Amino acid sequence: MNFDLESCTIYSYISGSHLYGFATVDSDEDIRGVCIPPLNILLSPFQNFEQHESKNPDCCIFSLSKFFKLAADCNPSIIEAFFVPTEFVRHTTDVWQEIVKHRNLFLSTACKSKFCGYAVSQLKRMERHREWLRKNMSKPNREDFGLPTHDAIFTKPQLQAIQTLGTDIVLPEKKELAIQELRYLSAKTEWDQYNTWALNRNKERAVTEFEFGMDCKFAAHTIRLLSMGRELLETGNITLPCPNAALLKDIRTGKYSYEQLLEMVGNPFEEFEELEKNSPLPHKPDRVGIENLYLEILHKFFEDSNLNRLFQYYPDQPGSCGDA
Repeated sequence: MNFDLESCTIYSYISGSHLYGFATVDSDEDIRGVCIPPLNILLSPFQNFEQHESKNPDCCIFSLSKFFKLAADCNPSIIEAFFVPTEFVRHTTDVWQEIVKHRNLFLSTACKSKFCGYAVSQLKRMERHREWLRKNMSKPNREDFGLPTHDAIFTKPQLQAIQTLGTDIVLPEKKELAIQELRYLSAKTEWDQYNTWALNRNKERAVTEFEFGMDCKFAAHTIRLLSMGRELLETGNITLPCPNAALLKDIRTGKYSYEQLLEMVGNPFEEFEELEKNSPLPHKPDRVGIENLYLEILHKFFEDSNLNRLFQYYPDQPGSCGDA
């Protein structure tokens, strides 16, 4: 990144478990924010800046344009920024306050699929990890599937094609061989995914996952996403920290079983379909209004800026804005 991010940041806040109200003593502090890159970056045909990420602390600063795009899609990790209480705000500006005044431009019943979809994806990841723990995974061997030791001579799409052919075109034994090859490839893919997860997962969370039979942090975030999405659909608002923070903390610390979690989740798609019918939110974001707001914000920001903020370039710094 070859510009001064701090001077271009219009808003930053503490996110994650601290904002939601169920942080533990081991919870890290996550920082999220929005910036307006210098004018020479915005106008350049060769440079682009979407976001900057760093660790220790975990920090992600989005460009205004990417933030607006994600907010218009009702991305749960983005929409929350509009509702952060003062005590969690690290830096704000008049520009950001103007954006918050117009947050209704972004809100829509698209949050139904986004919040529900994110929650269910968390649940599916938990189910997969839970299955891996219970299966006592082991590396598959070709011999286990009655296959020769050498790799298949056909690609996966070719094997899938062979599987669909009739016995008048391909010999039954060749078709069975293709089926077994596909079964082996599926088992190997799952083994590779398991290995990646086992090697890279947080060690402390691995202990609790083994103890309680599920990733309790994923479990808490599943219920959080459903609760936030439900409130947004019903009222057009998100309360932070979460009103059910005590419940979320109990889930995170393993006080509820996996079966109890499933009862809490229920049938979210059916529930959110009903909530949408009476939601005060429009069906779509006001994209024309968002675009006009974006242009107004840029005009005001650069009109009030000094030359140093208008044009910045630090050629001695490695990297480019495109991969920041």
